[in-house]
Amino acid sequence: MNDALLHVEEAVFRYAGSDWVLGPVSFSLRPGEVLAILGPNGSGKSTLLRTAAGVLTPQSGRVRLDGRDMADMDRREVARTLGYLPQNVPYAFDYAVEEVVAMGRFPHLRGLGFLTSDDERVIAESLRKTEALSFRGRTLSRLSGGERQRVFLASVLAQEPRLLLLDEPTASLDIHHQAQFFRLLRRLAAGGIAVAVVTHDLNIASFYCTRLLLMRQGTRAVEGDAEAVLRQETLRAAYGEALTVQRDAAGRPIVLPAAELPASGEAPRP
Repeated sequence: MNDALLHVEEAVFRYAGSDWVLGPVSFSLRPGEVLAILGPNGSGKSTLLRTAAGVLTPQSGRVRLDGRDMADMDRREVARTLGYLPQNVPYAFDYAVEEVVAMGRFPHLRGLGFLTSDDERVIAESLRKTEALSFRGRTLSRLSGGERQRVFLASVLAQEPRLLLLDEPTASLDIHHQAQFFRLLRRLAAGGIAVAVVTHDLNIASFYCTRLLLMRQGTRAVEGDAEAVLRQETLRAAYGEALTVQRDAAGRPIVLPAAELPASGEAPRP
């Protein structure tokens, strides 16, 4: 698709020594979209995102970034366009928060690699967007898991990417910061950034994402808006669970566990 910033084309990936296969799977992502990648454990969500980010190389198919084959681009070139945040970011040294975010400027540094006033401005703005300014002077070991995740996101934003690929970024965040995080993604998309986010939260996806892609057993089961994807029969086929789809006050689909049928004389059980 000519206007797609990211285009995964019939990608297939196999882990060594495993019978499990991703794909062939295709999807495209345009500026202004927030795509949720959904599915049960083991369905291929993270593998698909890592393939799209160039962390994994597909055995067949290809990934195009802004019209170019990613396999022909060097990592610094990719990093000027694409920001990737994995589920867990390992760190060997107890860096200060501001140092971590400054690392995100690497694709843009010139000469001896010293930060300019413009770099400092981007770093501060990235911390502000992720509500991390208040602990910019702390080290990583002095942060909670949720606070560290916000710092790592700030580092990705400091790259000033046009495309964000995020793998379960709100898993360690409380409900307030989950909502704040996805509102930030919507604002970034409104500014022209393309976003793909892996999440287990079907209702967050319904509220905040413009398009949903449901994975099942390594393949794309269904793709579309919340109305098209969050259907009871579709979700039960993917998750194998008793789920029910209802509506919130705004008419958006919300997904809940189906109540168990009570035995005679018993109250319904959730």
